[in-house]
Amino acid sequence: MTELNTAAGACHKGFTYTADGRDLKVRKVTKTLAPAGADEAMGLEATVTAADGSKTPMKIIVARKGATLAYFPAVFPESRQGHDVTLPEEFVMAQLSKIG
Repeated sequence: MTELNTAAGACHKGFTYTADGRDLKVRKVTKTLAPAGADEAMGLEATVTAADGSKTPMKIIVARKGATLAYFPAVFPESRQGHDVTLPEEFVMAQLSKIG
């Protein structure tokens, strides 16, 4: 989690990468609040922009409980039409409760 926190800070202005032969740009990475229920947790928000200009907002939570890391991404095509991307806290809490 320490390394993730460092990387999120270093990438706050964005970065580019290639996935499935497509060039993508993450415009910025913002740390956000994460729900309780884990030993450590971090929330992140980012917007990925494809070469054609389409933008996809993302919300991510990474949590550590004991030696287990959990990754909860939220990416919805509807968010391209101005709808907010949501990652319901109830969902994350239910999943975290299953991690021993």
